[in-house]
Amino acid sequence: VSRLEQSIATATDETLEKMDTLSEEDLAARLQDQATDQKLNASQLSEMARKGMETLKEAMRNPTFTDEVMSEWSKTLSEMQQLADQKMQDAAKALSKASQSPPSQSPPSQSPPSQSPPSKNTQKQAMQEAQETEQEILESLENLQSMVNEDLDQLQALTLAQRLRGLGRTEMDLETTLMEGAEDTIGLFPDELAPRWRALHGKLGDTQKETAEQSQELQDEIGRFFERTQKEAYGEVSEDMKARQTVEGILTTQELILKNITMEAADQVAIWSAQFEDWAGQLEPQNESEGSGGGEGGGESNQQDLTKQLMALLRMRESELNLRMQTRLLERQDTGPETRIEKGRELSSNQSKLQENLLEVREEIPIPFLDPIFEEIHGHMGNAADALARGQTDDRAVQPETKSITTLTDAINILNEQAQQNSSSSSSSSQAMSFMMQMMMAKQGMGKEGKGNTGGGSMAGGDTARDSLNQGGEDDGDAAESRTVSRGGGQSSDLPTEFRKSFEAYYKKLEQLEQPTQRNTP
Repeated sequence: VSRLEQSIATATDETLEKMDTLSEEDLAARLQDQATDQKLNASQLSEMARKGMETLKEAMRNPTFTDEVMSEWSKTLSEMQQLADQKMQDAAKALSKASQSPPSQSPPSQSPPSQSPPSKNTQKQAMQEAQETEQEILESLENLQSMVNEDLDQLQALTLAQRLRGLGRTEMDLETTLMEGAEDTIGLFPDELAPRWRALHGKLGDTQKETAEQSQELQDEIGRFFERTQKEAYGEVSEDMKARQTVEGILTTQELILKNITMEAADQVAIWSAQFEDWAGQLEPQNESEGSGGGEGGGESNQQDLTKQLMALLRMRESELNLRMQTRLLERQDTGPETRIEKGRELSSNQSKLQENLLEVREEIPIPFLDPIFEEIHGHMGNAADALARGQTDDRAVQPETKSITTLTDAINILNEQAQQNSSSSSSSSQAMSFMMQMMMAKQGMGKEGKGNTGGGSMAGGDTARDSLNQGGEDDGDAAESRTVSRGGGQSSDLPTEFRKSFEAYYKKLEQLEQPTQRNTP
């Protein structure tokens, strides 16, 4: 929806610039097409909001989803619907109004003023109105995206493997966007780009920076998962992510995007997309081997136990998040020492209750391989309770609360992965369990409490399915030199990366056109 809206806004800008040179018929046709596109985009956003509300109604039947989560999503979906019904419709009406041809040279008295088409000046005014509204729509869409992106990522990512796939899809979308704009940006210095392309590249760079941060978070979680479970695949992926310097490599592609080295950036982004998919495949449960494992008779009851345990931990993590938020709010309040101690004791009491709940869950649904993690969580919660009881609401309380959240996240990941392996990925119980988990985790992303720092590094990418595009020696370190090639020169002994991919596609297309009979042979 955002991409189409940007296209409509760009078309309106161009039409407004050229309106004095276009014939009345061409101008009217252009504006009518843009009005139709605007109505189509409004209907797409409206349909998205409608489907979202249907899903939300289903989620409301589950008591584990808090009123706050429901309220947040209801607000977001409502804003989507309002945007589709109001501003998008206003923009479409303005474009339709502008598409009406201005009056000819016939005397104005031949038709009543109320029925006469708009004058050229009125037509331009309507286009400017549409232009302003479209910019407001783009800003609203950007705000909506910023509101839901974190939550949406979590809703789409049902396991650690699928979270890797989510990053791969982000990289794939990024490559598509880069290639769509290559025709207008290829070979230009950054300061030669039109303002809208500079702005777009800035946003794409921000997206890549966020991907790097999420990669670091996921790498840390996979590493902790391996330390706790010693599952070989997770250890291999964790080490491979470190060896390939994933975070540094993705940040390098961010620099390429900002420098408008478009084709090389698109190549590298595609490599990372394939690499994330490959890592996800390594972590995907093997149904055949897992299905033939022990405990056949108790498989269903084990699944139920995992579900109960998971839901209990999800509620507990939500409560710990709320407790940490209350602790931080109390720290910011300008209260006297006696009041702080009194309120701190209340929070300490809540923390102690969570400790008791943890022990009850452990006794009611014993899962031996989680015992060490439960001991660790219990210790962190105890440290937080002691600090709060003394009225300490600074890092002395927040840090153990954060460690409790991080360790609960590890336990949830372990349970979720175990549940995925114990049941078919298509089973209703597995899907329901994953969906409930993601809805509960939607407000704040898993694993975001322990971001690691990244060191220096070099371009990553390495041995992937796309390595043939980037292993040649001619590309190494030639970004600056490639800019010395004249865009109007017509030839170069050292073809820049930005142009190479376009020429490859061009010659492949020529080969296809030269062999029509072979292409159509069954």
